[in-house]
Amino acid sequence: MQMTESFATTVAAVAPVVWLAGAVEAHQAVKYLREKAEERRLWAEALARELESAEDQAVLARPWGERQPAGVWPAMALFVVWSTLSAALIVATALPLRWLTEGEGVPAPLVADFCYFTVCAGMLVVTMLPMAVMSLRMIRSGTRTAASLQAARQRRAAAEARLVAQRPGDHDPGEAGRT
Repeated sequence: MQMTESFATTVAAVAPVVWLAGAVEAHQAVKYLREKAEERRLWAEALARELESAEDQAVLARPWGERQPAGVWPAMALFVVWSTLSAALIVATALPLRWLTEGEGVPAPLVADFCYFTVCAGMLVVTMLPMAVMSLRMIRSGTRTAASLQAARQRRAAAEARLVAQRPGDHDPGEAGRT
């Protein structure tokens, strides 16, 4: 792959757009993580008020890293990946601009390859990551909803069974009124 004027111009225009889209996605991810962290903090405070044993309080007092749910670590890994990719996108924007200002005589195949792969990786992360996160949220939401519906059905069935057991007389409700 060789650096050409049209390729350099395209990369110089597309890379910042990819970076900007990724920055918006990163902002949304940070906002979501902050909301979840606040929910966990409130839950931990409520739990601390309810705990009676010293052992339970010791579990709650463990360092942050030992008690965080598994979902935090992938988020941190994605932050590192996006930070690295952001830096690469900034460089991929600057290199073609520099190439255009120096003149078009130098072929610069390594610069062209770097820009190509960086923009492709950025587009992949910006498009696939939100879809993957959304899919996981939908799956988790569906699982929670199904579990809560099942629990509600079980509570209703138990309540109906208690009502039937409390009725005077041991007869079938369908036979009432028949003589």
